[in-house]
Amino acid sequence: MSDKIERYLAGLADQLTTAPRYLFQLTDPWIEQFPDTAGVLLLFKEGEPCYCTESANLRGTVKDILREEHHPVRRLVQQQISSSSIAHEARARYGSTPTEVDWQLEDNYEIAVLPVAIGRKELEECMIQVLGCATRPNQPEVLSPTERLRYIKAKHKNAYQPWTTEEEDRMMDLLRGGTPIGEVARLLDRQPGAIRSRRKKVEERAVC
Repeated sequence: MSDKIERYLAGLADQLTTAPRYLFQLTDPWIEQFPDTAGVLLLFKEGEPCYCTESANLRGTVKDILREEHHPVRRLVQQQISSSSIAHEARARYGSTPTEVDWQLEDNYEIAVLPVAIGRKELEECMIQVLGCATRPNQPEVLSPTERLRYIKAKHKNAYQPWTTEEEDRMMDLLRGGTPIGEVARLLDRQPGAIRSRRKKVEERAVC
């Protein structure tokens, strides 16, 4: 690969990783905000990249994630739903619908997109190599959900556990008091990315 192409892909990768991130919402207006063009999509779980794919139509891909039961993203999320307490809280919060996968998407995942006319596949491959995110579930050379979950929970015992109202209140109090995100993450035994994602979710919920 020539230096020119490498610089081009590096620039696209930087744009994608710094692009605005959108918390999932199960609504048509939310879907319509995404461009009806080709590009690359990057999925984050609690602030960490976990899935990347190129797309001929970004809006269509986002719609498929929400609507297609066997979409790779939904299968990836399903693999990471491992406790009955998660399913129980989802039913308590929403009733019979949406599914536990929808609840997890809304609570813990963000999405960033970048329109790309040339080099979509090359950018996808670049993101996989640099960030270690998957293009499909059960891709052992890039992502092993079970091993990743075990490693993260060993460092942060509350990682991927449902948030309680009390925990959200404590987080917001700490942040309003000027406590750095890293320290808040340590106190709550969660990842820094989870703190950023949850803060955004709480603030958006307060506006509604």
